[in-house]
Amino acid sequence: MTDQTRNAAGLRTPQPEEGRRGLRALFSPLRPKAVPAFETSPAKARLIRILGNYGTIIALAIMIIVFSIAEPTTFLTFNNFRNVLTDMSIGAIVAAGVTLPLVAGDFDLSVGYVASFAGIVVVGLLSNNGWPIPLAVLAAMCTGLVIGILNGLVVSKLGVNAFIATLGTGTLVVGLNYAYSGGMPIALNRSKSFTDLSLGQTAGIPNLILIMVVVLALLWVILNRTVQGQHIKAVGKSPETARRAGIAVDRTRIIAFAVAGTCAALTGILLA
Repeated sequence: MTDQTRNAAGLRTPQPEEGRRGLRALFSPLRPKAVPAFETSPAKARLIRILGNYGTIIALAIMIIVFSIAEPTTFLTFNNFRNVLTDMSIGAIVAAGVTLPLVAGDFDLSVGYVASFAGIVVVGLLSNNGWPIPLAVLAAMCTGLVIGILNGLVVSKLGVNAFIATLGTGTLVVGLNYAYSGGMPIALNRSKSFTDLSLGQTAGIPNLILIMVVVLALLWVILNRTVQGQHIKAVGKSPETARRAGIAVDRTRIIAFAVAGTCAALTGILLA
């Protein structure tokens, strides 16, 4: 250290180069320290993947085993399993339809309103207009399809959040419901032939269970074994990446909402 670096009080005077180094250190961006990667053994990673994919099914199997051991004479019977499947079939159909928008990264809050409106429409067409049952059922399901497409258009083309868009659509459907029925219940004239769709049996198996199995199998094939199903998964994972890969993101989201609306309408028909 030379004498020129000390002032009259004997203190060291900072040099210009040292001052510049201090400023650079003061205003330079903070660099986080490297965090060691979390290491997982292959067996543990495989277990986590299996639980993530089949955890619900495994839990259901454990519950069935436990209740079967606890009450073998009442729980582990054909009639009990038939009653359980019949009770859950309506909810399973709705849940299966909503699964597609969920996989695409959206959510549909209008399915309950659509189901109620479809039930009113099918009963009104049968009782007030005298339509045949197949045509009335088809018209009610097309109503749910149109509402689902409307949800998809509002979400994809207008950019409205799916929660807000479907909730608004549900409110609109409530108004249509009151306008169509006049706020009064509609009596079903041909009750026996129509209610057999949901209350009847085929080969000793309730029709609700058969319809549920067909819907679940069809949607599983669409989602896992078709190109459109892969597009839905890709959109749900990353819409921008899917768009750059050449996938029609808006059309894919509209299709997902259309399926949800159709399943909701089918539920309303079975509940009518």
